[in-house]
Amino acid sequence: MNTKELPLVTFEQAKRLKKLGFDWEIFEFYAENGNSNHWKNAKYDMPKNWNIMHDYKSYDIFYSAPTVALALKWMRDVKGIRCSLNQVLIFGKTSNRYSFSYNKTYGCEYCTQEFDTYESAESTLLDELLRILEKDV
Repeated sequence: MNTKELPLVTFEQAKRLKKLGFDWEIFEFYAENGNSNHWKNAKYDMPKNWNIMHDYKSYDIFYSAPTVALALKWMRDVKGIRCSLNQVLIFGKTSNRYSFSYNKTYGCEYCTQEFDTYESAESTLLDELLRILEKDV
């Protein structure tokens, strides 16, 4: 993994975000054709909302592929879910382990699981928020 680049959502996360209405303009996308193949591509012209694009000749369906950080910002800004990643304290000192918390409506949830990397905690947080929002749909 290139540590200088923010990780993109997974293909499955991109599909779930599309169903929940993610529509921000970004460069990256996943495409799914009739054979259920998928891939990522980058376009460096004008950003697009890939969720509304279809290539009817090849029957491809496109899914916007934001970074995980941008997807979590969308959760905060559009869906109103306060969420954060936390560095785990061990005996009052910060460690190289991470956890997360979120607050939707009146409840606050803290993840007791610890993660070795910030990125894995971030992706798991996104999965949890997607699960919660999918129950509301």
